Amino acid sequence: MEEIINNGNIFNLNRFLGEISHKKNPKIIAKASHASYASYSWMDIAMIIAPLITYLFQIMKFCKTKSSKGFSKFICLFLFLGNILRIFFWYGTHFRKVLLYQSIGIVFFQIILIHLCVKYQDDSKHYLPDIINSNDNSNIESKNNINIIKNFIFAYFSKTYKSAYWRFLNHKLFWNWTEEKEYYKFIFFFSAILGISSYFLKKVKIFFKIIGILGAIFEAFICFPQVVSNCRTKVTKNISFLMIFCWFLVDGFRLFYQLKYNARLYQIISIAVQIVLDFVVLLQLMFYKNNSYNNYNNNNNYSNNYNNNYSNNYNNNYSSHKKKRSKNSNKRQIDEINQLMRSIDELNTGK
Repeated sequence: MEEIINNGNIFNLNRFLGEISHKKNPKIIAKASHASYASYSWMDIAMIIAPLITYLFQIMKFCKTKSSKGFSKFICLFLFLGNILRIFFWYGTHFRKVLLYQSIGIVFFQIILIHLCVKYQDDSKHYLPDIINSNDNSNIESKNNINIIKNFIFAYFSKTYKSAYWRFLNHKLFWNWTEEKEYYKFIFFFSAILGISSYFLKKVKIFFKIIGILGAIFEAFICFPQVVSNCRTKVTKNISFLMIFCWFLVDGFRLFYQLKYNARLYQIISIAVQIVLDFVVLLQLMFYKNNSYNNYNNNNNYSNNYNNNYSNNYNNNYSSHKKKRSKNSNKRQIDEINQLMRSIDELNTGK
């Protein structure tokens, strides 16, 4: 006879299962479910702790190098969104609490990572639009009046209030803010909107299914921003190899755990995609391990010089062409005026 001890009470599991199968009492089902989750196995504890330990390696990497350059902050964004969605998904479906505790711990560690990313970020990067930081009016003159007004309004409010709300209007500024509080504001409002919606739609099952699928999608593509960043810079200096390697191992363990407990299909696919992207990042770390940011900056300088030279040549040619057109236009207007004067003189002579 199998028994489970929960809060000092002894429950006969076979008796509960018998009553559930015959009477199908919801209270008995809830009580038996609660009893079955009372004791956690070593796999449950590892499922909670193992993903959290991986972030310690990246935290130590930031503290050692005193730089977050090269680490994509969008990893933190995807982890924030995926795990907050999973927390509210639990509110509507009440799946295993092990995954709920894991999500709460991951959100806590993302707060630490964002703090270090902002603290050690590259100060030379400009996060405001070019219209704010530039005094050259040549770019403004080349745009039409509507774009000038729109950019002026955006620049005015961004420079005056320096608020995240106005920076949402430009995709280049989103999640690249210089102030730490702006990240927390976004997370707070996202959680508040999701919490209010979950409370009023708690009886709508399709709503929580959508939340679960969205959370799985964000979790599946956690490493995708880092893959793109590595392909662009070809530098992986400030990314912890141990963190990515442990992600690869932990995601494999998570896949086994979800298969054991008959998880939903989209959750299994999500973890499988994570494993593939983890492996891609590992290959990038090994392939670009000897590259430095000096090479990347030199390539950027060469590209910028080439673009500037091309732009200057184009502007010079355009300016000379414009002057030539203006000169030809003035000459044509003078010829038309002279022809008109001759016509008037002929008319006067005829009279």
